[in-house]
This record gives sequence, structure tokens and C-alpha cells, in this order.
Amino acid sequence: MIKMKSKSIFLTISLFSSVCFGQSSFSYGSSSSELFEVTKKINSVKSYDNNLGDIVGSAYMNDEFQSGVIFKNSESDGSWFIRYNAYNDEMEISKDINSTSSAEALLKTSEIYCVIGTDKYVFKNYTDESNSDKEGYLREVFNGNKYEVYVRDLKKFKEETKAKTTLENDTPAKFSYKYKILIAKKNNKPITIKLKSKKIINALLEGDRKLFLKKNPSLRKINNLSKFINSIKEIDKINS
Repeated sequence: MIKMKSKSIFLTISLFSSVCFGQSSFSYGSSSSELFEVTKKINSVKSYDNNLGDIVGSAYMNDEFQSGVIFKNSESDGSWFIRYNAYNDEMEISKDINSTSSAEALLKTSEIYCVIGTDKYVFKNYTDESNSDKEGYLREVFNGNKYEVYVRDLKKFKEETKAKTTLENDTPAKFSYKYKILIAKKNNKPITIKLKSKKIINALLEGDRKLFLKKNPSLRKINNLSKFINSIKEIDKINS
């Protein structure tokens, strides 16, 4: 659960210093001004005025900061503690793994990406379900010779609902998780797709469509992310 007081409290901007903090296994980048910006207020969730501690769920993919590496132009800028705020779409940064808040986040640019544990997050332009241009953090789940597959992790906030009668209970405000699947032809803009026959086929290179159908005669069985990735891997390694 996020431990912050109320909507009216502003996050304090803290500048990184050159002190090592006693963590010799970490190599902190020295040019933080080129990597970071001030975070948004996580408690700016619509008109919610109560403590965030009263909200069910979390805005983060993982509440705790985790060891991660930041890359700029594909070169490592050192190790940091990072957590992904999927509600605000921000990568929060800390030098203290025990932090409960952060005043700085990664700059949102395609030149900078990060790896948290085994998850690689990149900031990209992409096309959403309504064919509109968007940008945001995408989690890379497959990077092959011809195709790339990404996941857009999302946390949605729903306001508290008051009971209409004395026989009902109030429904607390909550964060809920959902995700979108995106595919890109190599080095092209990712597009958001639903796992439906026509959508999958149209997202493929024209020369791969017949082969994909041959290997997957029942497209209805491709009904989750894992099966979709495996089906893309099969055609990615052929004639690449």
C-alpha cells in the first residue's frame, strides 16, 4: 500500500549528491540531471481526498524499489533502485532500497530505458486500439529477428462508491491492473492488438500470414500472452 498522507501534500524535490551511501556494489550514474525529472504526485487521483492508505491495491507494479539498471543510448548509466508507477506511467528512482516515496523519475525519452530484475521497460511511441498515436512505457517480452512483442502495464483508479442502502456496504476506492498486448514489425512502431484472428493476421508481415495460419489452424486457441508469444517465435525464426 502506498504510504502518503493526502492529496494536498507535495513531494519534496531532493537532489542527488555524490555521497556513495555505503552501497559499494552499485555504480550510480553521475549525470542525474540528464536522466531524471520531478515525479508527479501519486496522490493526485481524481477527487479522492482521503488517505491513500484507504485505497485497495497499488499504483505500482511492485510497491518496493528493486535493483535495476538505467541505459542511455544503449550504454549503462549505472545501477539504481527503481519501481514502475503504472498509474502515472513513471519510473521512480531512489538510491535507498527502503524508500517509500521518490521525488525523481526517469526522463521520458526513447533514448533512455531501464531493466528492473528481468523486465526491460522502454519508452516508445505506439498505436492504441482506436488507431491513435500514443507514447508510454512498454515492457518488452519478445525481441526477435522480424518481430517485437510488448506489454503495456496499466493501473486504473476507481473512486469509492457509497452504499445506496443500509443493507449494502461501501465499495472502497481501488487500483486495478490490466494490460494491453502490442506487436511491432522489427524497428517499427508497435500497434496494440486484441487476440482475435483478423487482428493477429493483419499485424503480420504479408509473407508470414499463410505460414502463421498453417502453424496455427485454430487461431482461437491463441487466447493469452504466452501462447501469442510462442506463435510469433515460430514464424520469427523462419526466413529471417
